[in-house]
Amino acid sequence: MYLMEIAGDITERIQEIAFGLSIIISGLFLLEYKRFTQEQEKQEMIDGFLNDN
Repeated sequence: MYLMEIAGDITERIQEIAFGLSIIISGLFLLEYKRFTQEQEKQEMIDGFLNDN
């Protein structure tokens, strides 16, 4: 009985840690995606300006 409780607690902690890590990784990907899209838009604006002249 005690061993079953410990196993359940360990499983629950692992799931909590995995969820926390997935939130952190998703946040990092979102920040990188925003940075990439801003850089791409900036490059497109520069290219458009240079091609118009």
